[in-house]
Amino acid sequence: MVHPVPKNWRLTFMQSVKKPESPFRRLLSYAGHRKWLITGAVLLTAIGTLLGFVPFLVIYLITVELLSPPIDGSYIWYLAIVVLLAAVGRVVFLFLSTILSHMAAFDTLFGIKRTLIQKIGTLPIGYLNKRTSGSVTKIIT
Repeated sequence: MVHPVPKNWRLTFMQSVKKPESPFRRLLSYAGHRKWLITGAVLLTAIGTLLGFVPFLVIYLITVELLSPPIDGSYIWYLAIVVLLAAVGRVVFLFLSTILSHMAAFDTLFGIKRTLIQKIGTLPIGYLNKRTSGSVTKIIT
């Protein structure tokens, strides 16, 4: 005898399958309350990257201006200043992004080490007696 398939079989099946945690989400859990550093670094990198496109756009505008007489010298100088500001802005935003990402990386490493030390604290003494203190320290650092 064939058993009928319930109408909500898909829902039941999907509830029983647990999705594995992504490595990035697990890594973010070690960052603790400083996750905003990673978000800020990504945002600053995006802004810096967008500023990197400005010189190409301005080169196009300068080319159009130079090829259509009469040439407005003040407009060309204005565009040159825009390129300079975009280049400086790009460097500043990417520099700040690098600082934030390094701060996040060091905080994440600290969180991983803290978790590892807590785990070692729960191990039985016999496990630690079989190993030298140098080997345990090497694992932590």
